[in-house]
Amino acid sequence: MIQRILGLMLLMTSVAVAQKGIPSTITFIVKNDLGQPATNAAVEGGFLDFSQSGARDRFKGMTDTNGIYVAEGNAVLGVCAGFSSFGFVYPTEIKKNIEYKRKQDGQGYERIDHWDVEIPVLLKRIRNQIPMFMKGVENPYVSAFEGVGKYCLGKTSSYDFVKGSFLPPHGNGEVADLDFKWWMAIYTKNKAGRAIDYDTLCEVRLTNVVDGICRGTPDGDEDGQVGSAYFSDYNAPVEGYTNTISFYDNVRGTKADSNDDRHYLYYFRIRTQTNAAGQVTNALYGKIYGQINGRFTYYLNPTPNDRNVEFAPKQNLFKKLPPQKEVRKP
Repeated sequence: MIQRILGLMLLMTSVAVAQKGIPSTITFIVKNDLGQPATNAAVEGGFLDFSQSGARDRFKGMTDTNGIYVAEGNAVLGVCAGFSSFGFVYPTEIKKNIEYKRKQDGQGYERIDHWDVEIPVLLKRIRNQIPMFMKGVENPYVSAFEGVGKYCLGKTSSYDFVKGSFLPPHGNGEVADLDFKWWMAIYTKNKAGRAIDYDTLCEVRLTNVVDGICRGTPDGDEDGQVGSAYFSDYNAPVEGYTNTISFYDNVRGTKADSNDDRHYLYYFRIRTQTNAAGQVTNALYGKIYGQINGRFTYYLNPTPNDRNVEFAPKQNLFKKLPPQKEVRKP
């Protein structure tokens, strides 16, 4: 990780020295979720650089009748902008970095005379916000460390989505909707006792065999920081669920193999009932923002068979949560 950060710093320094500001023309093409131009949407942003404020040549205005706004200025790193509109629309934030190319001889980066790009922007409408059970969860039972200097080689925990709690002995939950199983094998340690060669596995399993979880496609960056303020789809999917997902890390010294891409958006179906033909007759649906194998926020629709997951931020059905567990994201 440190090597990656140092490498990134060297790259940015080289680029900054070579590029004192590239004349840029950015065309933002703003549409709503029906594919219609977003007319008179407010736009505010700037061209990214290394200054203390983080940006230069700031701009502010409105889209035209075609949903287009053109920003001009000098960029070092890229451009960022926020978009909003009057009425029932979620705001959107956009960031795009300049893609510098290394010279053929490997010495520095090619000069860019002008940076011209078109950036599509999605403004999603507020459709049907509903009260939901919403809670932030930090799962300490799927960690490599049990304490200072002490590795956690294996542990199991279960979580109740409806009660909003882990099951005993970790909480007062009653129905195990999710089981978390953590396993770690250490093969080699250094003199200080730090693991050098080891494998880990985190298995997330829905205890009801007809329940399921699936990945969603987020709007914007994978961490939810850039893109529409409404990150997910409006409805959980009908199909595509799986009962178990697993995350592994196999580390051998400085080399590591992992399937954990830190995916940020999931949908789930719990308390599922089916008929003789295997068709779902009753279920509760919801979504998850964050790392399901560590820290995440879940949203549960309390109405059976209703797949709507558009949360009304001020209508959390969990009452009197501590501040760290309250999340305002829809």
